[in-house]
Amino acid sequence: MKRLKWSIAAGLASMLVAAGAACANGSGSAGSTAAPTAPVSGVPSASATPEPATRDVTVTTSAPKYAVGDTVNVTVRNDREEPVYAEDFQTECTIVTLQVSSGGSWTDLTGCGLGRPTRTVKIEPGAAVEIRLDPHSFHLAEGPNQLGFGAGAYRIKFGYRLGPEPSGTQSPVAYSASFRIG
Repeated sequence: MKRLKWSIAAGLASMLVAAGAACANGSGSAGSTAAPTAPVSGVPSASATPEPATRDVTVTTSAPKYAVGDTVNVTVRNDREEPVYAEDFQTECTIVTLQVSSGGSWTDLTGCGLGRPTRTVKIEPGAAVEIRLDPHSFHLAEGPNQLGFGAGAYRIKFGYRLGPEPSGTQSPVAYSASFRIG
C-alpha cells in the first residue's frame, strides 16, 4: 500500500513539474501577454492577463503619457528562446496595432497607405524592434494638418507567431501598459 501511495505521489509531482515547465517557457498557453504595469484611471482593465514569464515577448512605450501630437515610441522585445514573426501591415504599416479605449473596450486604430503586399518581419531571440507611431502620418490622418490619433487612453497590441508561415491557430498577443495622450 505504501508503494502505491509513493507511486501516485511521484506521478503527481512529475506532472506538476512538467506543467510548470510548460508554462514557464510559454508552451502551456495559447499566447503570451505582457500585463500593464501602471493602469490608467478610467481605462478598461487588462488584469485578466498574467504577468509576463521570464522568457516572453514584451511591448513597452517610452512614456506613460504623451502630449497631443507627440510621436509614440514603442519597443517590442523578444526574450523567448526562438524567433517570433509578425506582419507589418498594422498601424502605420508597422508590426504593432495602436488601440484606443472607447466605451469600456479597446478599438484597433489601423491604417497603412502603402500599395505593396504585407511583409513578414522576423524578430530574433534577444532582439528588440523600435517603432515610432506618428499621429501626423498620412497613413492615419484624414487630411493635412490633422492628427490620426488625439487625446485619450491607449495601449499597443502586438500579435505574433512562432513560425514564419501562418499556422491557422490563434496567434499569441502581447500588450503594452496603457498610456495617455493629452
